[in-house]
Amino acid sequence: MEKIKLLINIEETRQILLITIRGGHFFIVIGGIYFAYFYPFSLTAFLTHKRIRNDGSERQYFIKDHHPAIISDEDWNAAQQEMKRRSKMLRDPDGKYAQVYSNTSYFSNSFYCGECGSPVVRRRLTSERNGEKYLYTAWQCRAKIHPKKYNIKCSGRHVWEEALEREFMDLIYELKENRSQVIEEANEVIAEYDLNIKEKERLGILEEKLETINERLVELTDNSTSSVSGAYEATIRHLYYEQEMLQAELEELNEKQQESRHLAKQLSKLLMYLDELEERAENQPFRADIFKQTVHRGIIYRNYDVTIEFKCGIARQVRATRVKEEE
Repeated sequence: MEKIKLLINIEETRQILLITIRGGHFFIVIGGIYFAYFYPFSLTAFLTHKRIRNDGSERQYFIKDHHPAIISDEDWNAAQQEMKRRSKMLRDPDGKYAQVYSNTSYFSNSFYCGECGSPVVRRRLTSERNGEKYLYTAWQCRAKIHPKKYNIKCSGRHVWEEALEREFMDLIYELKENRSQVIEEANEVIAEYDLNIKEKERLGILEEKLETINERLVELTDNSTSSVSGAYEATIRHLYYEQEMLQAELEELNEKQQESRHLAKQLSKLLMYLDELEERAENQPFRADIFKQTVHRGIIYRNYDVTIEFKCGIARQVRATRVKEEE
């Protein structure tokens, strides 16, 4: 098996590793993560013996597991799931409005408007107290700030940043005091995504069938040096069709299983932070690290209610008024 490694710089900021393997298979790895593959198969010219691109003069076949994988299937599935998850994190619950990640604040790209669904952005506003002006930081729907730009009429109000910080810390201590309830609720969500007994059995059957098909394809294609004879073509086409059907079903089950594992991992992370919390103080400092690591997103409503959705699947509601209301 011939292997040729080629390193290419792209825009002087990224490096893409292209690995050419037998038959012209190309794999793309960016930053150590396997992203995509394509197959510009090549041929050897009869007279010149030079490698030329196969533009359809010979049939092309893809054989899974024909050579050692760059990364494992588990790492591949986890990477794909994480890419989808990060894309969803920058969109509102309905998937209509997107945010551009800025990382200028720990709340950046974390909140959405509960009235119109638009992203909530940070603002520096001016107010007056005892005849003196002062500045404060707040978060408000971007459509409310620029209604003409986004062509949306929104009635959302701004929420003080210090109110969001205060209510989040109160919520975290409440979760700590009700640790068993948090675990129970999160496990219920995890169970919804986890594979049941029949699905796990089906997953094993699919893997066995795909392995058998791949072995058969390798056997058929290796029987010919330059091209596959016509006697094998019908069989190979049928095997590829069956492979596509089984692979689609397998990916669906794998995606569901990966989400379950992700939620369980996020629950462990949340519990770790809860266990590390010190005793509650009167002026408890805001823990930005806990917010960034455990919160999926938040929804801010006009009446100052804020829904906090955690990465482990649970959600809680707080009321972020300027002055904390008496319970």
